Amino acid sequence: MGSATVNLKLIRTPLKKGTSIDHLDYVDVTPIIGREYPTAKLKHILDAPNAKEQLRDLAITICERGVVFFRAAQDDLSIDEQKYITDMLGKLTGKPEENGLHVHPLYNDPNNCPMADGTTDKNMWVTNQSLPFHAYLESISNKKIKVMSSTRKLQKSCMQP
Repeated sequence: MGSATVNLKLIRTPLKKGTSIDHLDYVDVTPIIGREYPTAKLKHILDAPNAKEQLRDLAITICERGVVFFRAAQDDLSIDEQKYITDMLGKLTGKPEENGLHVHPLYNDPNNCPMADGTTDKNMWVTNQSLPFHAYLESISNKKIKVMSSTRKLQKSCMQP
C-alpha cells in the first residue's frame, strides 16, 4: 500500500486564554474533562468592565475542558442575557458576526416546554426534568388501563358459558 502525505497547516492559531477569570473559584471535575464553578455568577461576568474578555476566556475554557458547570443559582439572568452570553461565547472566539443563535432542528420543536413565564422562544430549548417522568407515568398508566381492560374482557369471556 502507498502512503499519503498530509499537509497539517493550521488555518489559524489556536486561541490562548487570558487571566480574566482566574479569580473565579473552580474545581476540575476530572483531569481531562469538566470544570465546575461553585460560586461564580454569570450576571457578575456580564456586569464587569471587562465582560467581553471574561466571556472570551470562559469560551476558551469551555473548549479546553469540554463542559463547565455553574452551581450557584443563575436565576438573576434574563432570557435576553442568556441569549447574549450564548451568542457572545461564539462571536468572541471566531464565529462569523453574521451568524446568530442556532437551535438544532431536532430541538426546534413548536411543542417546546414553556419557560417559567409561560412563553416560548425559538432560540431557547427548555429542559425540564419532570416532563420525562410525567410522560413515563402517563405511559405506565395507559398501559395499566389497557391491561386492565384486556383482563376484564378475558374475565368476561371466561365467565360466559
